[in-house]
Amino acid sequence: MTARIEPTPAQLIVMLRHAQAVAQRALDAGHHPFGAVLIAPDHETVLLEQGNVSTVEHAEAVLARTAAQRFAPAQLWDCTLVTTVEPCAMCAGTGPITRTSFWPRAKTSRQGRSSVGFSACAPVSASSERSSSP
Repeated sequence: MTARIEPTPAQLIVMLRHAQAVAQRALDAGHHPFGAVLIAPDHETVLLEQGNVSTVEHAEAVLARTAAQRFAPAQLWDCTLVTTVEPCAMCAGTGPITRTSFWPRAKTSRQGRSSVGFSACAPVSASSERSSSP
């Protein structure tokens, strides 16, 4: 398995802002404000974007299904999936299509102030062979 170069904090901010713009477009279209983007291994090229469609067609799940139809697993493995919120159990269960996903995580301090951090989820493969089970 090749070493993955993680996105910089500045690249993560750009990715999250793009996902937020997708969520805003979903909201403007009358849907819940959730967005997801699939970023290429260069951490800059947007391969796919998806806003929330309905109560059962969430942005992350629809994007994951579309990505699985358009790209081979080896192409997706070094991509980054970015969402505007932590995925629900249904979306998390659509199966890991990328090595790492990021979403904003709000924290509240003891003084009641909110700040946003990043959560990362690295999927664990059932096999050590990248090509057989990404």
